[in-house]
Amino acid sequence: MRKLAIFVEGQTEQIFVREFLKSFASQHSISIEEADMRGKKKIRTVTLIKHEPPNPETEFYILVYNSGSDEIVNSDMRELRSKLTNNGYEKIIGLRDLYPKNISEKATLERSFQSSLRNQPGIPIHLIFAVMEFEAWFLAEWTHFQKIDPRLTTDFIQQEFGFNPEIDNMENRPHPAEDLDLIYQRVGRCYDKTKAQVEEIVSNLDFDFICLDVVNRVDQLKLFVKQITTFLSIEEPDETQ
Repeated sequence: MRKLAIFVEGQTEQIFVREFLKSFASQHSISIEEADMRGKKKIRTVTLIKHEPPNPETEFYILVYNSGSDEIVNSDMRELRSKLTNNGYEKIIGLRDLYPKNISEKATLERSFQSSLRNQPGIPIHLIFAVMEFEAWFLAEWTHFQKIDPRLTTDFIQQEFGFNPEIDNMENRPHPAEDLDLIYQRVGRCYDKTKAQVEEIVSNLDFDFICLDVVNRVDQLKLFVKQITTFLSIEEPDETQ
């Protein structure tokens, strides 16, 4: 059984990752557990909120941690790296927003994080920044809008907001969460990040479309899918990727 840990900054990302994995790895025997992390740095508590222990047939075990904040994702991964290494995990993936940092700072932030790992032994850590916010991935999966409300065509969004999620690069949007909220408001809805609402949105996403089309327009999503694909590969993963 191969083991992967994924750290995300919030409930929205945790729900997406869970449902994406269930769809993407449906041909495998996979166990997905979820945990919430709370408290100050160095004094963190971990609470298992979704318990799905592996069985003898389980091929892949994935534990998805909700760090509760973008800045804490990095420190949580560093703090738990040794424990996860000793417990047989293969690698760690971190997923967090780039916002409120600027896109010009992304490379520096990535180098700084890797530098902080230089003298720390352990399994590989791959940090992925959603540019500018994770909701850019929701925007880019434009087919979900008409499932929320038939009026939300890409032509309507273009006319009302001046961009087209089917064509334009959603990683260029400065505040994707705000875009999502404004779009939904046009049909009497809103984007408030409640668990029920996020689960509704995610349930309307086409994960096959995401893997075949959206990844070609959203670089950081493509990187995330690549990391998951590597982990699910039958061959031993290339840790340089």
